[in-house]
Amino acid sequence: MFTSIFLILTVSSLHCCLAGAINRVKEIRCDCGIRNEGKRHLGIGDNVKTEFAGNHAWPWMTSIVNVSLPHDPVAYCGATLINNQYILTAGHCIPDMQTSGLGNFRVWIGTNFITDLASDFDDYLDLEISEIKSHPKFDFETAEYDVALIKVSEPIKFSKRVRPICLTQPEENTLVGKIGVITGWGSLTLTTPTEEELKESDVVIVTNEECKKNYTTVDIPVLDTMLCGSVMTLDGQDPCKGDSGGPLMLKVKNRITQIGIISHGQGCSSPAFPTIFSRMSKFIEWIQQNTQDALYCRGSF
Repeated sequence: MFTSIFLILTVSSLHCCLAGAINRVKEIRCDCGIRNEGKRHLGIGDNVKTEFAGNHAWPWMTSIVNVSLPHDPVAYCGATLINNQYILTAGHCIPDMQTSGLGNFRVWIGTNFITDLASDFDDYLDLEISEIKSHPKFDFETAEYDVALIKVSEPIKFSKRVRPICLTQPEENTLVGKIGVITGWGSLTLTTPTEEELKESDVVIVTNEECKKNYTTVDIPVLDTMLCGSVMTLDGQDPCKGDSGGPLMLKVKNRITQIGIISHGQGCSSPAFPTIFSRMSKFIEWIQQNTQDALYCRGSF
C-alpha cells in the first residue's frame, strides 16, 4: 500500500476506432494550451525559498477549494480545465469530498491566490460542483486509475485568464528525459499548511523501471497506468499534500498539453522517490466518453 497521497487529510480497424473515439467530442473555435506571459518568481513559502508561478501564466489551473470554514478557504486538490464544463483531477481526491459534502467545496479558476482576499487580486470564477465521475476501476490501495472528472454548475466562458489545457498525447517512447512542469498550491512538507499562492516546478520524466527501484522497497507498485518524474535539483519542489490532481505538463508544438495527473509518492521532496502521476494517455478515451455534453477547443486531442 502506498504511504503518501498528496491530499490534505498525481486505414486499419484500430485507426478507424481511435478516430471514432476522437470524433465523439464536440469542438468549438477556440485554442487550448496557450499559456500567458508571466515568469515564475522566487518567494518565501512557509519560511522556505519557493518558486511561484507567474500571475495567470497557466489559465487552466484550477483549485478545488475547501470553503467549510468562513473566510478561510483552503486549497484541497488541484485540477485542470479541459473543456467548457469539466475539470480533471485525481480520483483519490473524491471520497473525502463526498463524505464531507460537496457543498463544502468550490472550484476556483482564473486566480493564483487561494485566500479570502483573492477577489482583491483577480476577477476569478468561483463555481459549484454539479457532478463527479470517478474512474470505475480506481483502486485506493494501489492508486491505479487515479483519475476523476468534475462537472461545474454552469458552462464556462473562455477568456485570456480562463482557458483549457490541451490533451494531445506525445508518442510514449519520446517522453523519457523530457522536462515537464508541475503546478499546485500544495504544502512544502507533510506537516505544514497548503500555500495561498500557486507554485510551479520542473521535473524530468524517468522510466517506470527506474521509478520502481526504490518503490519496491516500500511496497508501492508502479504500474503501466502510471508515469514518473523526478525533481531537477536537490532543493526542487516535489508535489506534497494539496497538490493531488494537478497537472504534469509538456510543451508540444507550441501548445501546453497535459501528460500526467499528480497522484502519489513516498513523502515529499524525497530525491530517491520520483513523483508518481496517472499516465494521461491511458485515460483519453474514458475522458472523451464521459464528457459528451461538453465543448472542447479544436485540437484538444
